[in-house]
Amino acid sequence: LKNLGLDETSRIYIFGAGVNGAWLYMQLNTRGIQVDGFIDNAQEKWNQTLRGIKIENLEKAVKYAGKKKIIISLNSPGRIIEQLEKENVTDYLTKNDLEHCLEIAPPTKDGVGLLEGS
Repeated sequence: LKNLGLDETSRIYIFGAGVNGAWLYMQLNTRGIQVDGFIDNAQEKWNQTLRGIKIENLEKAVKYAGKKKIIISLNSPGRIIEQLEKENVTDYLTKNDLEHCLEIAPPTKDGVGLLEGS
C-alpha cells in the first residue's frame, strides 16, 4: 500500500458514508489499515457514525493537522474529485485505484449487513 501513499502516519478518510464506504472500510480494516473518519456531503449523516467511526463534512475533515489520504468510495468519483480539488485537496485515491492495488472484487449489489442498524 505504500505505493499508494498509505502508511502508518497517514490519517485515512473515506469519502462516502453509504454502502460503498462501509464496504471499503471493511476491506481496509481486514488488512489492518485504520480508517480515521468518513466524509459525506449529506448533512443528515454528519456527527453520526458508521462502523463506530464519525461522519463529518469535508471542510471539518481537512482542518485536522497532519498527513491525510482521502479514498473516494463512489463508483463515479468525478464530482467528488472536483469538490476536493476546489478545496485544494490533492491527496486522494478512488475506490477503483484501491481495488486494483488490493486485487479485490467490488461490493455486491445488495450490500447486506454493511450499514449499522441494517
